Amino acid sequence: HKLGGSRPGQQAATAAMAASGSPAPASRCEGLRDHPGSAAAVALSPAAAPTPEARAPRDLSREHAPVSDFIALSGDEWPISAAMWEKHKLSEAQLEAYEADGFLDAIPCLCPAQLERLRGDLVELSDPDHPANALWHEFHSNEAPAESGTVLMHALGAWRISEAFHDLLFHPALLVPAIQAMGLCDTRGVRLLHDQLFCKPARAGAVVAWHQDLSYWTRFSPSAFLTVHVALDDQSSENGALHYVAGSHRWPLLPVTSRHFGDMESIRSVLDREQAAQLDACRCVRLRAGQVSIHHPLSVHGSFGNRSAGPRRAAVVNLAADGVVINTSRGPVLSGAPDLPKGTPLGGFLHPLLGSMPAGAQATAAPPCSVAKHYPATDAWADEDEDEDASAGQVAAPGADA
Repeated sequence: HKLGGSRPGQQAATAAMAASGSPAPASRCEGLRDHPGSAAAVALSPAAAPTPEARAPRDLSREHAPVSDFIALSGDEWPISAAMWEKHKLSEAQLEAYEADGFLDAIPCLCPAQLERLRGDLVELSDPDHPANALWHEFHSNEAPAESGTVLMHALGAWRISEAFHDLLFHPALLVPAIQAMGLCDTRGVRLLHDQLFCKPARAGAVVAWHQDLSYWTRFSPSAFLTVHVALDDQSSENGALHYVAGSHRWPLLPVTSRHFGDMESIRSVLDREQAAQLDACRCVRLRAGQVSIHHPLSVHGSFGNRSAGPRRAAVVNLAADGVVINTSRGPVLSGAPDLPKGTPLGGFLHPLLGSMPAGAQATAAPPCSVAKHYPATDAWADEDEDEDASAGQVAAPGADA
C-alpha cells in the first residue's frame, strides 16, 4: 500500500464486496510485527489515534472467559465439561484420518444463530471508523498484489473487539477436536496464538499461495501448534475453498516462497519431483458454513480465487500447546503486544489458556502425529542471528485460509 492511499482498483473492489454481501474493507491497516505483509501495511498515524477525550474501547483480550451467550446458542457450555467432551470428541476413525493426511475437515461447529452473529459482527468490524480499530494487531483492506486486480481482506485481532469472535475461541466444538489432534489428553491445555479473518469478495477474491504455517512460527519451541479454519460461508472450488496436500505434514520445513500471498505456484521452486506430484493431487475441502477444518502446522495448504457470485469469508484460530516457549529475542510476537523475552513461555493477556481435557472425560488415543510424537522441535533456529530477515520468526502465517 502507499501511505495514506489505496491500491488501484480498491474502491471498485470494495463496492463489489459490499454488493456481494461481504464486508467492505477499511482503507487503512496496522502492521503486525514480523508478518510477511508488514512491509505493505500502513501504520496508524498519530492523527488516527483516539483523542484523550475519546472513550477508550473495551479490549476483550482482558477477558479470559466467554463474555456473552454466544456458546449457549448451540446448547454448549464453557469450561469444557465431560459432557461437552463427549459431545464434540473426534472418533478413532477421524483421528486416523488426521494422522494419515495431516488435516481433517467437515467438523460441525456453529449453529445458524452463531453464524448470523459472526457475520453481523464482521460487517461492523470492516468499518474504517469503528471506534475499536486501534485494537487490531493488523488490518489489511487488501493484501493481494496490486497488479492482480483481486482483493484479500486479512485482519488479526477480531477477538479483542467483537464479543462473538471473542467467544468463538472458547467454543467446545472448536477446542475439543483440536486438543485431541494435538495429543493433549492430559493436564495440558491449549492457548491462543492469534486469530485471523479472511474475506474474498465475489468475483474478485484473491488467492492465498501454498505454504506451511510453521514456516512463519519458528520463534517457538516445540512446534506444538494447530490451526482451525472456520467457514462462515459454504466453500467450493469456485469460490476459493481451502486446498490441502495430503501427507505433507511429514515433509520437512519449507521456506516461505510468496511473501504477499499472490504467487500461487511459487512453492514449486522448492519441491522435489515426488512432492510436486503430491501437490498436483491436492484436495479441495468443501466446507459448509459453520463447519471447521483442522490442520497440522507442516501441512501444505492454500486456496484459489473467488470466481463465484457470493463472498467467501472465514475465521481462523491458531492454537498453541500450553508450555510452548519463545526461543528467540526478536521483539514482541504481535504488534502492540508486550515483549516476551527468550525463554519465556507463551502467555499473557493476548495468549490466554482456552481449555483442556476435563477430569472424568474419556480420552480417545492420540494420533501418532500429535505434539509428543511428531511435532518437530525448533531449537535448530534458536541460535540463529536474531537480526536476520524476519522470515525465520514471523508469527502470522497466511493462515489456514486461502
